[in-house]
Amino acid sequence: MRFFFLAASLASVAGMVLAKPEKIRGVTDPVYHLYLQAYPKDTSIAVLGPESSAGFFNIAGTIQSANSSSYLNIGGDATSYKTLQLSNASGTNAWGLEGDTIITTQSSSWGRQLNFLVCQLDASFWQLYLQTGSDAPNASQLVAPMWWFLRIITSAIFLLSIVLSIPVAFDVGGRDSGLAYSLALSGFYFVYSTIAVVTPAKSRVRWAISVILRLSQWVVIPGLLIWALSRFAVDAGATNWVERTLQSITTSKSTSWGEWVFGEGGVIETITLGGWDKTLRYSSPVFQLLEGFCTLLVIQAAGQITKWLVNRGRSDTWIIILLVISGSVLASAVYFLWRVAHFPWIDNSDAILIGVTMTSAFFLCAYGIGSGRGNPVESSLLFAYVVLCVYQIFTDYLPSESTEADQHQSSQPDFPPLPPIIMASYSTLLHMLGSLPHAVHSSLSLLYAAFQTITPSVIISLAFRLLVFYCATRIIPAIRESGARALMEEPTLEESDAANWLLGIITYFSPSILIAMYTSLLLQHFSTNDGPDGWTLRGGDPGGNVWRWTNVAATMTLYAIELYLGNEDHDGGLTNHWKMD
Repeated sequence: MRFFFLAASLASVAGMVLAKPEKIRGVTDPVYHLYLQAYPKDTSIAVLGPESSAGFFNIAGTIQSANSSSYLNIGGDATSYKTLQLSNASGTNAWGLEGDTIITTQSSSWGRQLNFLVCQLDASFWQLYLQTGSDAPNASQLVAPMWWFLRIITSAIFLLSIVLSIPVAFDVGGRDSGLAYSLALSGFYFVYSTIAVVTPAKSRVRWAISVILRLSQWVVIPGLLIWALSRFAVDAGATNWVERTLQSITTSKSTSWGEWVFGEGGVIETITLGGWDKTLRYSSPVFQLLEGFCTLLVIQAAGQITKWLVNRGRSDTWIIILLVISGSVLASAVYFLWRVAHFPWIDNSDAILIGVTMTSAFFLCAYGIGSGRGNPVESSLLFAYVVLCVYQIFTDYLPSESTEADQHQSSQPDFPPLPPIIMASYSTLLHMLGSLPHAVHSSLSLLYAAFQTITPSVIISLAFRLLVFYCATRIIPAIRESGARALMEEPTLEESDAANWLLGIITYFSPSILIAMYTSLLLQHFSTNDGPDGWTLRGGDPGGNVWRWTNVAATMTLYAIELYLGNEDHDGGLTNHWKMD
């Protein structure tokens, strides 16, 4: 089977391209916002590549480069896909514009064609073809969807390895072991991201180093975990890093100066781990407040998109669908709020805070819908987020239930949970799994044990933050300049706008930020005790509750200000760039 991506059209940056030379870019994946230019290794090949090296072209029957005066010509291939070439002589006078879309005119020998085929030459450039039929180049030359699928799989494996390995380091090795592993892992990806930022995009050195580091991470991650577990023992006592540092300075040791400073338990090691610990703890409120801000961006973007859907046609259908979605979200939120209300450990002050918060959220959402400055989708999502914060405040830091009570319970219920045929199949499956090789069985046991070190609240918090932070990196550029098209474009360092440039930096360093954010969450859920367990998932530090209440109040205040300063215009900064028929 042949796999290929089809670029539906090429669009110029400006609507009037005849007045001056303009850039020509792709508008669909996988070449979205890649620009027409000559291939650096062979200037006769027309390719789509980075904007930094984009060419400028005059479009008037012919397409001529303003940089090199070469013409874009259609090759005489026998296949339906025609190679596009750049040459000094004009051989194609059939180019035209349909709106802002590049086409071949109806009167030409090719007829009206606006479909283009792309083939990846290297990491930055895609060769361009005019597609007049259904043929395609050799599948081995094209980017197959399988590669994109494998890329998603490898990213998921990376995320899973981070999610599992960091709590394992805390749970098995102790506090210092977890901090050391987290710091080493963050440092590794910081170096990787720094190399990607400081080296030129087309540099072979950058490509070689990136490939080496990308492949080595499969060895580096387990290697750093083994190093952290072998070097750092379970924490002794409750002394903090300042006390240990002063003790190491004032206590006389019969060791060399190098070992005293750089050795195990030395000053550098203690200060480094202590500084990382304090950095993560002080950054926890920052992550919490950023979560609320980014969530509000996502909620408002969802509201603008729903307005656009309702106004573009089939409004009755969309209204019904969106009302059903909003009602489902509200019903789920009310259910969890009902569960919070029945928690036995809520005292009078907690009840007052919950009552004030939920009443404010209710009237704020009602005002948004009634005034026309909001809509049911925005209101339901905001109400659900407030309930989520309240639910996390009163469930995140509760001690884990003892497993001894479960051991005394009967392992056989009075009635089977599923029909006998399903239970029999389940027993057969267990028997088959029991017959697997010992190594596979041990691996599955290790994976299960790793999952047991993580509470669901940590995973939910991490997944939610990753989602809203990622959406915010797409929504902010869309609102600022590019409209909804920027939702499909990764921020880059080539942006002229300072905010978009900053988002590009954040995107490059996202692995290190992810590790820091995840470790900060874990530090709130792990606690130290004097028993044999040392550093376990029991209780945790509830100090983050104050900042969660602050986050809830700040989010609702910002939304109230948006409603007060807003208007009833249905076109927002995100959707006013979209075409409506």
